[in-house]
Amino acid sequence: MHTILQKTLVICIFAIGLSSSARSAQSFLVADQQTGAILKSDDQNNKLPIGDLTQLATSMVVLDCLRASNQNLSVTTSVASVAIQSTVGLQAGDRISLRDLLYCVVLSSDRLAAYTLADFMGSNIPNPRGLSGKDNFVSQMNALASQLEMTRTRFTSPDGSDQRRKPSYSTATDMGRLVRYAYARPEFPFYAEQASRVISLSRQGKPLSFRIRNTNSLLGKDRIDGAKAGFSSRIGQCLALTADRPSESARQGNLVMVTPRRLIIILLGSPNGFSEGLELLQQGWALYDQWAASGRPNQERNSL
Repeated sequence: MHTILQKTLVICIFAIGLSSSARSAQSFLVADQQTGAILKSDDQNNKLPIGDLTQLATSMVVLDCLRASNQNLSVTTSVASVAIQSTVGLQAGDRISLRDLLYCVVLSSDRLAAYTLADFMGSNIPNPRGLSGKDNFVSQMNALASQLEMTRTRFTSPDGSDQRRKPSYSTATDMGRLVRYAYARPEFPFYAEQASRVISLSRQGKPLSFRIRNTNSLLGKDRIDGAKAGFSSRIGQCLALTADRPSESARQGNLVMVTPRRLIIILLGSPNGFSEGLELLQQGWALYDQWAASGRPNQERNSL
């Protein structure tokens, strides 16, 4: 009897700790990648500026368009000549592959790289409305949002600039849907898991190369292997994280059922996103274990 009371007390204290931990993010969620079940959240449907996380959609539209047109990432293009500063040192007119531009976007949130990709892809896909290359690409970003039922999302640029009168906005739920889509495909996770990458370009005919680093400082901690770190000048850090555990295996007669285990963490508007994201991940796995032990219930109204 004493042992049962002790165990009950421990469980109650743990549950209180999960619910009373202070949160600084304006919005967050923790979800299971495989089923979309939301395990923990707060204000997850609030519309907020998302800053650099816009580039998650940019990356996916690039990869989707390349797949649909049978183009490959080795194609080179010129860096756009626009008034956008490059954080990794790109200059207008540089010749660079789409692959290395994508690394600049996914790892370093380089806005000039995002704009260049959008202008190139938007100029090389169907454009029935006669839009500029960049605007045609943004329309594809919003088409993807509609496809994924991101009903409270609107993309206004490929780079995530907050300087526009109406910047891109979304919710933690919608961004969770986008991350879940990205991790159901093989291409994006490969980019997001890279700690650094040497990119090559040609500047005025001369070859150059330099190393860029992933701005996701949690990469590699507690099995975190993606997805993207970002910032909004209007609300602060915006963070999308993914982490896995070894798959579970269970035998049912002659069949072996394998259940992948991966969590998605979305934080919007946090002054301390990395430490808060790590704390949410640790709590998320505890909640995952409780959820799995109860049979993995998944209510449609509370899932991605």
